[in-house]
Amino acid sequence: MKVYKQRNTSWSHHEKHVLVDAFCVNRDIIEGKLTNKFTKKGKIDFFQQITDSQSLTTRTAEQVKKKLSDLKTEVRKKRRERLRDPKVTGEGTTTIILTDWQEKLFSVLPKVTVEGFKGIDIFQTHDLDIAHRLGKDKD
Repeated sequence: MKVYKQRNTSWSHHEKHVLVDAFCVNRDIIEGKLTNKFTKKGKIDFFQQITDSQSLTTRTAEQVKKKLSDLKTEVRKKRRERLRDPKVTGEGTTTIILTDWQEKLFSVLPKVTVEGFKGIDIFQTHDLDIAHRLGKDKD
């Protein structure tokens, strides 16, 4: 007889709010480098505190950590779609709406994780390299 793993309960809107609020306040602990001040045990204790503060359902610290990672990924994805949507439709408006907790989470995430780096146009430098090899100086 097979023993099936019981499915966990879904995260409520309130639980997501609590998790995002805790992340916003303690972002330096969660995402900071391990030092004498921020140890691995301290990070695990932080996730355990969040787990204990949510009295509605029982979750492990690993589940809370995974959910935070999933929420950050979801927010980045929606925000990229929101930036891309006006370009695709050609109307300059977007149809993607972020919830209040998604907006709050996005406000503390580094913008480069969504927008990418503003850097050198590789095609332009490639053209300059070809022109240089052919002996033509392109200004």
